[in-house]
Amino acid sequence: MMRKLVLAAIVCVALTTAGYAQFNVSFSIILDVSGTTGGSAYCTAYNPGDDTFISFEGGDIHVISAVDGLPTGATYDMTGHDTSGLGFFGIGADTLGNVYGVNANSGGMVRWANTTVAGATIATGCQFTRNMCIQGTGLNTLVGIAGAANTGDIVIYGTTDDISYSIIDSVTGIAKSGAAFDVGLTQAWGTPDIWNSVNKKVKVGGVWVSDNVIDGGVWDKPLTSTNIGAMWYDDVNNLLIGSDAMIDTLFAYDGTTAKQYGSQAYSPDAYGTIGYNGGWCGDLAVGSGRFYWGQRGWGGGSTGYHVGIADYGVTSVNDWTLY
Repeated sequence: MMRKLVLAAIVCVALTTAGYAQFNVSFSIILDVSGTTGGSAYCTAYNPGDDTFISFEGGDIHVISAVDGLPTGATYDMTGHDTSGLGFFGIGADTLGNVYGVNANSGGMVRWANTTVAGATIATGCQFTRNMCIQGTGLNTLVGIAGAANTGDIVIYGTTDDISYSIIDSVTGIAKSGAAFDVGLTQAWGTPDIWNSVNKKVKVGGVWVSDNVIDGGVWDKPLTSTNIGAMWYDDVNNLLIGSDAMIDTLFAYDGTTAKQYGSQAYSPDAYGTIGYNGGWCGDLAVGSGRFYWGQRGWGGGSTGYHVGIADYGVTSVNDWTLY
């Protein structure tokens, strides 16, 4: 009888013990520089096509070296575009090196193929933009813009001719200070405002809904970070990688569960507002990637740019939990 009770206890423990894999993400900082080109920086982003950073300051889009984080002296041709006031408050780039920006004065979306030719307007009537997320190239290009209002929309533009762009999708009520989405337009993340955690929406039956419909609202709970601006979704490793400019820290979250897998502090720049504009992940492989972030910073005694590059690695650990 005693032997049967012992065996029953063992079976019970086996049935109530769950084993599952968890992950750690470790960062290695490669570049971490704050600076200024002499003006007030409104937005900064990475250009994967040219392997440079770009920053709108003092009426020009300046080119920043991705090697040393210093201005190269090159600027984009702004002929025909009103750069007064806020000018271009949101900019980004695709993997071919095309640079995109939304003009705060005209509401036009402009694209530059290089620094020497004036940018062409590819869309009109765009919302005010603080952040851009650009996926794909050519006819597969998706340009997401966010930042018009607290808990605002990520408005996504596409093209059929790579000449003019129009709205093809909109993720409502999710973002102001940071935005990201997957290339399949099935998942989207956004920071609604300063001191707000990242929110997530998923597309169900062609409609964007809060993810609590799917998984119990894990993305509705407060995260460690509450000010992620520059962010990107790594679809190879299912990670949301982002920069919290308020506490000068990189974070890695599980794209599904919002579990934090790692963080890394970078150099503080004393800038007291969530960073604009964008993040980008490249060199993706199973278990690794490289995150590039560009945002407003504090450089040279004025509002400048902050650029950075960090490699990250993903390691698996077994976590056995007794229920």
